[in-house]
Amino acid sequence: MSFHWWQAGWIVAILYLALSGLIHWRLWKGTRDLPISPKLPVVLIFILHSALLFGFWSSRGVNLDRPEGLALLLSWLIVGAGLFQWLQGQMEAPSAFVLPLASLLTAYGFTSEGVPRLPPPMSRELLTIHITLLLTAYFLLLLSFSSAVAYLLTLAFLKRKRPLVFLRRLPPLEVADKMTRKWVLLGLPLLIAGMLVGVIWAKAEGRSAWTDPKAILSVLTLLLFLGYLHGRWVRRWEPTVAHIFLLIGCGVLLVTFLVAQHSLAT
Repeated sequence: MSFHWWQAGWIVAILYLALSGLIHWRLWKGTRDLPISPKLPVVLIFILHSALLFGFWSSRGVNLDRPEGLALLLSWLIVGAGLFQWLQGQMEAPSAFVLPLASLLTAYGFTSEGVPRLPPPMSRELLTIHITLLLTAYFLLLLSFSSAVAYLLTLAFLKRKRPLVFLRRLPPLEVADKMTRKWVLLGLPLLIAGMLVGVIWAKAEGRSAWTDPKAILSVLTLLLFLGYLHGRWVRRWEPTVAHIFLLIGCGVLLVTFLVAQHSLAT
């Protein structure tokens, strides 16, 4: 049985994504009594990632002229930097944000060998899964748009001392803020999963995801929503600033969904 680098790389990518979810759970729920701390698994997977990267480049050569090679190097660097910061300062929050990006970059980079071409029925099924995941993610993330608008309206009415009748039609600030975080936390994993499935489908079809405008804007959307969580979580942004930043992310999401042309499915 031959060894396929892309299969090993995808295992690392999925493990990074799972550990990111565990870190998010610990941080947002404020619980430390889970059966396992994510620090040691992240260290072990990073070691596995490093070994795979060394073996992959030893057998195939380092090629930084292609986006796959750059993706592999970047994924390794950002995980290493986040892990170093975590080990030095006991800060696990940065790793919660870099691991999803590392997962996406690792999956893309290790598939430079090429996923075996799928038969047409399986290719259509994979594309259906990809679209379903992304549409569900878009739905949840756009719900965060409504709660963010509700938060800003409530805050504006409170500052301007509007009549109470207006406030009765809007949720309290704390409720709106909690709803916004909840929708983002539910939607982002589905967005990442949909993008990962899209990478598999594109590779199986012999295409590059980085030439597709919709895929590029999807990455930008992911960065903006991760930036919102990073701002609220690590940088301690004012809620007003964070919600405005989130609205920008929702605007880019709408452009991605409604305006950008999809070249991969043609």
